[in-house]
Amino acid sequence: MIEYKRYKIAIRIILILAALCVSTGVSLSATAIDVTSEQIITLTVGETPSGDGTGGGSGTGGGYTTPGSPRTGARAKHPSISVEQSYGIIGLSVAVVSTIMCVAILRSQKSGRTTKRNVVLVALVANVLVISTLFIITPSSASGILHVETLVPEVFIDLNQGESTNFQHNLVHSTTEDTLDWAILAEVTEPVDGIDVYISSEDIGLDATLLPDTLHFGTGNVDHDVVYDVSIDIHQDLEPGEYSISITYTLETTEQETPLATCLPSSTSGINVNLSNNMIPVVYDEAASQWVKADQTNRNAQYRWHDYRDQVWANAVTVKEGGVNSRGYYLDASPGEPVLEDDILTFMVYIPRYEYTIYSGAVYAGGTQTQPKCIDVRFVSSKADKVLGSAGYSTPGSPSGWRTHPAFTFGTEELDGIWVSKFTVSPDPDSTCYTTMNAANCNISSIAPRVKPNARMWVFVNYYVPFVASQNMQLAGNIYGYDASADVHMMKNSEWGAVVYLSQSVFGKWGNPMYTGVNEQVYMNKDGFPIRAGMSNGTPSQTTTNTQCPYDTITNRGGGTGGCGSGASTTGNISGVYDMSGGAWTYVMGVHTNQPRSSGFLAAWFTDPANAKYYDYYAGTSAATGCDGGICYGHALSEVAQWYGDRDLWITTSAAWVMRGGYNTYAPQSGIFAYSSTSVVVDNVHGFRIVHP
Repeated sequence: MIEYKRYKIAIRIILILAALCVSTGVSLSATAIDVTSEQIITLTVGETPSGDGTGGGSGTGGGYTTPGSPRTGARAKHPSISVEQSYGIIGLSVAVVSTIMCVAILRSQKSGRTTKRNVVLVALVANVLVISTLFIITPSSASGILHVETLVPEVFIDLNQGESTNFQHNLVHSTTEDTLDWAILAEVTEPVDGIDVYISSEDIGLDATLLPDTLHFGTGNVDHDVVYDVSIDIHQDLEPGEYSISITYTLETTEQETPLATCLPSSTSGINVNLSNNMIPVVYDEAASQWVKADQTNRNAQYRWHDYRDQVWANAVTVKEGGVNSRGYYLDASPGEPVLEDDILTFMVYIPRYEYTIYSGAVYAGGTQTQPKCIDVRFVSSKADKVLGSAGYSTPGSPSGWRTHPAFTFGTEELDGIWVSKFTVSPDPDSTCYTTMNAANCNISSIAPRVKPNARMWVFVNYYVPFVASQNMQLAGNIYGYDASADVHMMKNSEWGAVVYLSQSVFGKWGNPMYTGVNEQVYMNKDGFPIRAGMSNGTPSQTTTNTQCPYDTITNRGGGTGGCGSGASTTGNISGVYDMSGGAWTYVMGVHTNQPRSSGFLAAWFTDPANAKYYDYYAGTSAATGCDGGICYGHALSEVAQWYGDRDLWITTSAAWVMRGGYNTYAPQSGIFAYSSTSVVVDNVHGFRIVHP
């Protein structure tokens, strides 16, 4: 006879182990699961036909065919069991063993009703644990139902050396778990030298990206069907023959962690950069220390136009019609061609459309006055619905209340983004204003604006003169190449807000890893008179004046201080917007109750509805009630009051106009969030900027 008491302790230990294993599996079951789908592309590459440098192909000639309906072999693979889920398997095993032992004990007892009852209870508990474990390892359990599948699993292409082609396909993916972060990754699993694969999508605003890369990501329940464009580029020197490449699409999911209160990364897939007519996309070639033409398709890694994830914002220039090189020369040039600074008239920087929200659970977004945290930003297409949330959230790590920034609504038009002057505007260098700056020479609207580094800022102006000078840039026969559709105008206060909010995000200087601590603040321009555009004190706003660094002093000095010159840009690198802190106060189009004061505008100008889109209207006795009795969302007023210790002086009916940024000797209250009121003074510390869609 086997006595029950001899096994009582052993049974309890076994049950405790089983319970621990299963509970561990439950707690960790909602973990990373990757689901993949494969797309096979078979390419038949022929020789470039004789006498035709571009090739022409044969057979389908760069076209593609799909063999009927998608093959089932491309269905989503069953997700592999994660390490954490193995705990559940262990629990299952232990529970089964405990059940077998309990049955053996029960069979060995000759008598004892209580003992039998206890053994039955033990076996019941063990089986409950078994059921729990089976639930854990089921793919549709707490991990959510995960699925990704390309609806065009196999593609056949015939083309020649040096040719390119593209095709579209739908990629569907879904997850049913609210607490999972997800991302769609694409890579060529066995890449071939001489074959480049790019993917883009109008559905999600994804510019062409060279694989491998992340195509799309987000959080929570999704059920997406996205059309992607796949482009295949064949190098001229690729040997003719048949090639097979495989694109693997992976739905990668991770359990959300509890991050910092703010500053969560977000997708750049919503970015859509639109060039106005005759603008030239440019990127700075650090090796050559010069601006060169960028690859507008964003495919060429060496001359890639922009990468907002790495704080590289899109830049473009207008050029002279007949400079050292003609405008046509630059328009037709290949990526990498130098764009001579002598030929450039204006530098512009693109601010893509975005939604924003600010952590409101603590002041300064959870930081301090000298080191505020960042503003959450996510890029969106103008095709997306405009959202008007509270622009704030109180639960750390759970951004909500998203609001479309108002700068991307221009009258009745919803914009994909805005072009902002890279520097404070300068006057025509051949003008008398440039050589002898005073009100008589400079407060003249017929002077042609320039936007260039190291040039004297155009000061000694009121508001009306720069407004008209900006509008003149699109008149027939203008030197810039714009037409009337460009709608060039003097910067509004809300447009200033769009720039500085992006700067204070992970996509701006705040997110640039070269800068830490107080150096996350945009450095101040403390140049002497006449003030030059693009200069930098190499430090945040402070009373000490150093030798000023030009904008292209970009070498990382280390210690979290970054570039001496580039630290004064909104990205902390040369791609950003300069002169946003110090230099000259920037007059912006924002006015209290349409009071002309000394602006140069007549009262009748404000009564024309066509002019409403060119300025921001304010009322009330404080920034907190300045817009329809409430907050002026996105205008960088009460939402970011005194961040970095910047000045915040609300406008009144007497001092009715807004000015931004501070000026060269106004430290430490100068900064990107600084604003003040003015009745309009025409002097040497007030300038302006230009903007257009």
